[in-house]
Amino acid sequence: MSATYGGDEVNALVLDVGTSYTKAGYSGEDMPDAYFPTQMGYLPPDDAAMDIDTDVNSNGANSKRKKNSWFAGDNGANVWRSDMEVRSPLTDGLVTDWDAFEHLLDHTFRTHLRLNPADHPLLMTEPAWNPKATREKMCELAFETYDFPAFFLAKNPVLAAFAAGKGSALVVECGGGTTSVVPVFEGYVMNKAMAHQALAGDFLSHQALLTFQWNKIDILPQYLIQDKQAVAMGSPAIVTKRDRQGVTTDSFHYNALMRTFDDFKQSVAAVSETQLNEEAYNNSADLTTTLGKPYEFACGYNNTFTLERLRLSEVLFQPTKYIIPPDALPSSNKPAAAFRFPAGMSGTKDVKSIPQMLRHAYEHLDVDVRPALLTSVVCTGGSAQMPGFGARIEAELAAIQPGGKVKITAGAANSLPERKCGAWLGGSILTSIGNFHSLWISKKEYEEHGRSIVEKKCV
Repeated sequence: MSATYGGDEVNALVLDVGTSYTKAGYSGEDMPDAYFPTQMGYLPPDDAAMDIDTDVNSNGANSKRKKNSWFAGDNGANVWRSDMEVRSPLTDGLVTDWDAFEHLLDHTFRTHLRLNPADHPLLMTEPAWNPKATREKMCELAFETYDFPAFFLAKNPVLAAFAAGKGSALVVECGGGTTSVVPVFEGYVMNKAMAHQALAGDFLSHQALLTFQWNKIDILPQYLIQDKQAVAMGSPAIVTKRDRQGVTTDSFHYNALMRTFDDFKQSVAAVSETQLNEEAYNNSADLTTTLGKPYEFACGYNNTFTLERLRLSEVLFQPTKYIIPPDALPSSNKPAAAFRFPAGMSGTKDVKSIPQMLRHAYEHLDVDVRPALLTSVVCTGGSAQMPGFGARIEAELAAIQPGGKVKITAGAANSLPERKCGAWLGGSILTSIGNFHSLWISKKEYEEHGRSIVEKKCV
């Protein structure tokens, strides 16, 4: 579908760069055309020059070509290359590596979508707490580096609310890098009432890794597996390791482990609809029947998981009780990758739970606004796809406001598959509305006012 810009019908481009995945596509579409990992593979220039692939030319003879130093997309950071580091443009939801970010944009526009940026206005999403300097840098990149004719920055929670058909909503986002609770009223973020922190899906994946380390269960990522044997449930994996001729970097190995446990989390984890009470489950006659979920790793280890499913997600709701710190592991069985708490957290005492963030938002809302927002709760983000997540949010809000009405908003943005693309979908809808053309920052405005124009027009 076309959007209107400058009185003409054009295909606006919508770009949502998340900590885990990048989504890009055209205005008016239901789902993005591009959906690939945000992590980038990187070879230093000298190594990149020596990294040679053998291709077969039209005559059937072998020809050699030099690879670029950056590797993006599905076959980027996920494919083993000797000496390749894995870098992410984002840290805890914010752009911190501009070199990697620009190469990610190159891949998105020129390799994946194969478009000429000069032919399309660009709407880019951003966190509600994106700093001024980063916003201005994004605006500068759009016009100076890529020559887009128009640009707009839109806040993720506003777009997620819009995708759910709401101008006002309480948006609970749980993605890969951050979890946030952001009130949106009539299309604007209520900054004083929002709360966010870098305790989200990636942290849960690392917690899953630590859980297996604690139980002395060795899980190998796919790139190390040459062959495997079928084993009984709960038995150690029996694998033939692949002989990699070259250097495997720590960052690549850790990224491979995180992808392994991210798949485990997405397949197995579920959220208790009320505060987890393990004693109630311990008295259950058959946990396997009530909670059991079978899962097999690429290395062949398989089991049926029960309470582990709920303990993993409960980290978000009762972090001081369920976070596994690294010093809790036996000294002989430390995790394969260095543990770190997210930025700003030195330990569990610094971690905010989702209930605490919900209460912060509630207490900082005007009394007159609360009913409208609590009956329009939007859950978005990849980790919000965990079964039971929406019901748990509803229960936590009901506990904060006893007797008050709480409702998780129905609609496309709140259906499980679309939660991971909520902000992108909102941008797709927004740019397809006819009167949106007046909101674009034109290239002429940018040339007249400079990059600070983004602070005036994208509020």
